[in-house]
Amino acid sequence: MSMKIVYLLGALDILNLSMFIITFSPYVRGIGGSHSYMGIVMSSSAVVSLFWNPIVGSIGDHSGRKGILIKCLSISLVGNIIILVFKPLESLAVIYISRLICSFGAPTGSLIRTLVTDIAKTPEEKSTAMSKLGGFSALTFMMGALMGGFMNENKNGSTINMTIICLIGIVSIVTACLLPNPEKKPQEKGKKAQKNNQLKEAFQSLKKIDWDKFWELFTIKLLTDLCSGIMQSNLGVILAQTFMIRGKNMGLILTLISICNIATNFSMIKLKKTLYANDEGFQRLMHGTILLMLSFAGMGTSTNFYIFMIFFVMMGIARPLIDTTLTNVLTNRASEQEKGGILSLFESILSLTGMVSPLFSGVVADKYGEQVPIMLCAIPAMFASIMAARQKSRPIKAD
Repeated sequence: MSMKIVYLLGALDILNLSMFIITFSPYVRGIGGSHSYMGIVMSSSAVVSLFWNPIVGSIGDHSGRKGILIKCLSISLVGNIIILVFKPLESLAVIYISRLICSFGAPTGSLIRTLVTDIAKTPEEKSTAMSKLGGFSALTFMMGALMGGFMNENKNGSTINMTIICLIGIVSIVTACLLPNPEKKPQEKGKKAQKNNQLKEAFQSLKKIDWDKFWELFTIKLLTDLCSGIMQSNLGVILAQTFMIRGKNMGLILTLISICNIATNFSMIKLKKTLYANDEGFQRLMHGTILLMLSFAGMGTSTNFYIFMIFFVMMGIARPLIDTTLTNVLTNRASEQEKGGILSLFESILSLTGMVSPLFSGVVADKYGEQVPIMLCAIPAMFASIMAARQKSRPIKAD
């Protein structure tokens, strides 16, 4: 029952995210927000997430994940309600403040993934559960992209979408309350002392991480997330300006990625028992990063829409293969005491690359064209594949 609740939480989280992605940028551009403003909002949120996510994960290790998950979901809901309530003002300052507030609720994704590894005990169960979570999440991403895209065609589409996003947030909080309570630990004297002790333990746990076990995983994650950040910064511009894809058709393109994601995640459940039966993770990473390298090289040089989409589908297969495998290998290596902190720190790499990729993409795209940044993504993907190839013969030891 607990795992089903976690699957539902993961699906709701991604449904919320996909609807927001479809809604936010057109709304901000419609009230006068520039590309620079969007970059500032994204970079500011990334800075908060970079430092906040590992602390939340480590607190979850020591105090239980249910409480901190409910708090993060509530913070995100408050931020989204602010946008909805003050929407008639069309204030960019209010939007900026609301996004900063939502940044403190951003660790929900990593908390949900850590809950999966808490419930699944064996490496095989964890791997299967992560693949299922990825598949269900991709399904709801597809639903959110389609729903949000079609709603945006209406006059009040952004208001309707933000209302739905807030309702999803409420349902997520109620669902999180259904999770079993963590085992109680000896209480500290007073609530203030207990909270201070939780933060102290969180920082101490992050300092004690054995980086010899994780550095190559973090490096591969950094390289592949940098690629994804650059691609995401330019994809909408390429589709709109190079191939004239806009509105609900953009939602259909995102739906295609979700279908690839679903197919990959559920196929991996079978392939890990056959093709990858003796693989501890790095063979899958090698195959995924090679596919990613080829897809970026193809997307960056394609002038025909249909050829571009072939490489786009390849990327849609490579990303879930890499992401699910990285998380699986990481949680198998991490001990129970460091699992939440290390996984949240792992997720913070996306925030780190989120500060760099929009700036890099904008400068390169302005000077050389929108597709050149995506073509250059093949370089870090190549280095990631080399690292995975060198590591795949080495045994992975779980604590």
